[in-house]
Amino acid sequence: MPFDINDRDQVVGSYLDAAGTPNGFLLGNGVYTKIDTSAFPSAQLFGLNDRGEIVGGYLDPDGKVRGLLRDAKGNFTTFFAPQAISQTGALDINDRRQIVGIFR
Repeated sequence: MPFDINDRDQVVGSYLDAAGTPNGFLLGNGVYTKIDTSAFPSAQLFGLNDRGEIVGGYLDPDGKVRGLLRDAKGNFTTFFAPQAISQTGALDINDRRQIVGIFR
C-alpha cells in the first residue's frame, strides 16, 4: 500500500510478501525497490523526504510501537519519543529532517 510521495515523484509504502512477511518499497522512475524491514516486526513505512530518508514504525518484542528512520544509505535507526509510554509512530519527515508523528 503506498503512503507518501515526495517532490521527486518517489513513492514509499509497505506490503506483505507471499509468506506474510512485512516489507517496504520505494517506487522511483518506474522501478520498485524492496526495502527489507524483516528485522522490524510489523513494520510500516509511511513517509519520505526529497533526501531519500524514510520514516515509519514497528512493533518491538515488548509490544511497544517504536519509530523507525531509514537514511538515504539504507541504514535503520529506531527511536522512542522521550515522553512516550507505549507508542511512537513516525508519519512523515521533511527535508530538514524534522519528523512528525504520534506518541502515547
